[in-house]
Amino acid sequence: MSSTEDSLRAFYLAEIAPLQGKVELTMAGQTRTPDSYYIDRDSATNVQMDFAENLVTPEAIGAQLDAIWSGTALAGMGQKLAHLSNQIETSEDTGEVSDLVYEMF
Repeated sequence: MSSTEDSLRAFYLAEIAPLQGKVELTMAGQTRTPDSYYIDRDSATNVQMDFAENLVTPEAIGAQLDAIWSGTALAGMGQKLAHLSNQIETSEDTGEVSDLVYEMF
């Protein structure tokens, strides 16, 4: 098992599993009526910049999540996720495609 898998498993057991039954997953700010999922927007078209803030580091993203989750069972989870993201090993993208892909088609 890789160190990334070990980190993810440990994080799940220590942080996520204990939240079972304490966190309800619904859309933020939404009620449970079918009509509530349709919101009138000011702009007819959304572009990527509509959703982007100055969140370029895991720590900034963690701080924003902590602000959103303040006072909930997820309070403090943002910085924990930011710390975890720094431990995850990523492979370098070489831009090459495996020859096996072409054999599938």
